[in-house]
Amino acid sequence: MALNRSLILDTALELLDAYGLADVTMRRVAGALDVAPGALYWHLSNKQELIAAMARSILAPVLDPDGERSEAPAVGDLLRSFRSAVLAHRDGADVVSSALSTPPLQAEVLERVSAAVAAEGVDPDAALVLLHFGIGAVVSEQAARQLAADADGEPVDEEAAAAAFDRGVATILAGAAQ
Repeated sequence: MALNRSLILDTALELLDAYGLADVTMRRVAGALDVAPGALYWHLSNKQELIAAMARSILAPVLDPDGERSEAPAVGDLLRSFRSAVLAHRDGADVVSSALSTPPLQAEVLERVSAAVAAEGVDPDAALVLLHFGIGAVVSEQAARQLAADADGEPVDEEAAAAAFDRGVATILAGAAQ
């Protein structure tokens, strides 16, 4: 097995899904790959770079859904895709939220949302608001899901959560259209 960035990323995402972000450490990733932690640093400069790569992988369906830049999807469709992609991974919202604080990924995601907003003739300033709403809503939903799972509580109502998300997007778009 030749150690490479892709293998490290795949392993980190497997650990994320199994144990959560708090347990995705460079040491644990190295242990899962049966290499010394220092070996990872040939491929990634630090854990923040690993988190950014994980976020980019999680958001791949949103950033480049068909492997090439297609025309801008409807805003609602794009944000539903964002929500689904992030919720597909345990602590995915924390990973994406952390990585979106870095300019390169934030700019790329914002460009995609801005294109969708512009295609609908809505005020372009709505793109940043929609992005902030999207990540905030998903962070909150994922926390509620984890709490319910940890406490053996009532599971999150998937349909109600999706409908609430859609209503939030619609409200922002309606306000921006005024």
